[in-house]
Formats: sequence, structure tokens, C-alpha cells
Amino acid sequence: MSLTAMTSGATRNKRWLFAGLIVAIVITLFFGLRMVRRFTHRPSNEPIREWMSLSYVAHSYRVPQKELRKALGLPEQNSPDRRTIKEIAKTLGKSSDEAIAILQEAIARARPTRAPPEDK
Repeated sequence: MSLTAMTSGATRNKRWLFAGLIVAIVITLFFGLRMVRRFTHRPSNEPIREWMSLSYVAHSYRVPQKELRKALGLPEQNSPDRRTIKEIAKTLGKSSDEAIAILQEAIARARPTRAPPEDK
């Protein structure tokens, strides 16, 4: 085997390796950016579930947590409440569905209503 044949084979292998590296970088960037976007842009208005905490609901619906606490009849506190809605409902002697209904009403009251656009 000649030296030129060995050199061209090594060059070809380096090209494939470089192409594979570029493809891997593009795939990593695609899925990485997709993941970051998913974490930073949480879906809003997703249905309230019993596993959610008050701070999660407040953040997701863009409502102050103290409004949600007041609606449930909980005392004010400075630190976020990390208990789930299920745990809070149990403490209050209510079902999770009742607590979720109360939270939905509080969110509807706390959010400003938008007037329909006027026609010119």
C-alpha cells in the first residue's frame, strides 16, 4: 500500500469524524434550546391539579400567592407555601376539588378582565 493511499484514507476518516461532530453539536443545540424554552415558558392556564403547590399555581396563572391564600382562608406568611393543594385541602377539611374550585374563583377575580376592542 502506498503512502498516498494511507493519507487519503486518514483524511477521509477525519472528514467523517468532523461531519459527525458537527451533526452531534447541531442535535445537542436543538434539543438543549428546546428544553430551555420549555422551562422558561411554562404553559399558563393549564388545569390546576392537586399535586401543584400554591406558589406553582400563583406563578403559572400570574396571580399573587397572598390572593390565593386569602381565598382559601389561610393566614398570611412571607415564605412561599410548598405544600400541595391536596395537603392544604386536607388541613382545611375540604376535598381537593373544593380547594381547586376556590382557587379558580380567586384567579378569575384577581385577573383583570379585558374589554373587547372597539371598532373604528
